[in-house]
Amino acid sequence: MLSVTVVSPQAAAIRRQLAPALPGASAVHYCRSAADVDAAALQCEIAFGAPDALAPLLPSMPRLRWLQSTWAGVTPLLQAGRRDYLLTGVKGLFGRSMAEYVLGWLLALQRNVIVRATTRHWLPEPERGLAALRLGIAGVGSIGAEVAQRCAPFVAATFRFLSIWFHGTVCFVWHRAVVLPPRLTGTFRPSGPAIPQSTSWRYDCECLAAQPAAEAAR
Repeated sequence: MLSVTVVSPQAAAIRRQLAPALPGASAVHYCRSAADVDAAALQCEIAFGAPDALAPLLPSMPRLRWLQSTWAGVTPLLQAGRRDYLLTGVKGLFGRSMAEYVLGWLLALQRNVIVRATTRHWLPEPERGLAALRLGIAGVGSIGAEVAQRCAPFVAATFRFLSIWFHGTVCFVWHRAVVLPPRLTGTFRPSGPAIPQSTSWRYDCECLAAQPAAEAAR
């Protein structure tokens, strides 16, 4: 018999969606929080829930074979140290929400919305707006791609980077050209040792800052 444990504040709604899809010989435990998980639920083979709720339960789940996270990230589960089960995360669902979140904050900061919403008199300071911004997005997964696509019409240029790390006071940025749509990509000047174009290039903060918005926009 397949044993499944669901840990989520939306356990009732998940039950309505999940029950018809499960085999008839399944034992499913629906728990609103980790505090509701009893001894029987801890014997599950499959667990479904948020990483921060399930991570403390991992040492008490001896039969666990597969854990499905309801987050895009799985950091709390990785930090728990256990590696003897299949771990999967949610992908392709958060792009639009994160893009709208980013746009909301861009407008709030560039248009000084937070201050203007609470002031009782006219503020004469000029606002920058979004048109002159060059937006750098660290990460080119589904979320980063959605943020870039939705922000591109509002800003001068959008740059998407595969990863960023620091060495001393210099910030190095890597990206693969093949994942960057031409109209979203600026013309970069390589910095540091040459790297084959088929793999990656390296750029530092000084190089990025030197790219004029007018030249970067496509």
